Amino acid sequence: MISLDMTGERRFYQLDALSPIIQTLAATTFFAPETWGLDERSAFPFDVKRALSNANGKASQFMLQLRRKRRLKYTAFIRLSDRPSFAIELSEKAPAADWRHLFALGDPLTAAYQPDIAWAHLFAKVNPPLTSTEGETQRLMDIGVGASDHHYIDYGPGCLGLRTYFGPRLISLFGRDLLLSTPAQITELDWGGIRLDLVAEPWKASQGDLHAAWRAAMEHLRPAQVFAEMTLMPNGGVRFARGNRFILETHR
Repeated sequence: MISLDMTGERRFYQLDALSPIIQTLAATTFFAPETWGLDERSAFPFDVKRALSNANGKASQFMLQLRRKRRLKYTAFIRLSDRPSFAIELSEKAPAADWRHLFALGDPLTAAYQPDIAWAHLFAKVNPPLTSTEGETQRLMDIGVGASDHHYIDYGPGCLGLRTYFGPRLISLFGRDLLLSTPAQITELDWGGIRLDLVAEPWKASQGDLHAAWRAAMEHLRPAQVFAEMTLMPNGGVRFARGNRFILETHR
């Protein structure tokens, strides 16, 4: 699976948070939604105003779902609760040649929402038993990204993905200088964020190169004590503990 995930301070039940996301998707060539709904069974023809009607200022347990069946086929999940998260997942049948489009979507989407953290990541579905360092590393990467959006408030971000975006609140915790000196491909963004790619064009890289780059970058950033402490269990599960310096000021 390949996905783009974001989380941050602003709640998507607020119009000023949801509208830029919807408008950004609607304006793209490959990600303009075709349908929307609040569960897997509902699929209303996509309409910007109707989709935005869910940003009524009240938290709910519903998840706004946007879908597209043409190229590029995807489903987007937007959590409307007080634990804001956004995830867009490409169909597993999407050819590798199209993966770059999801990575490219990260720049306009993060500019629109300005998250605390976002990831573009390829999940390898490594299942136990884990018999190699490579398998253990991939498992930590996948769960560290995949479980972080909903539990971000509790534990902080799990780890780096293949491409990771840092917003101002996390930059202040890590320290801009520390992030900019990470042994990775670093780009400063106009909205104040930082984009970190483990390697150039990470969607093309070998697993070995990605793992080596991930371990080096995580070791560099570990002294900041912002990432959650992740412990890999014998059954393949991962135990999370809050990073010692993951303390966020709330501005809403």
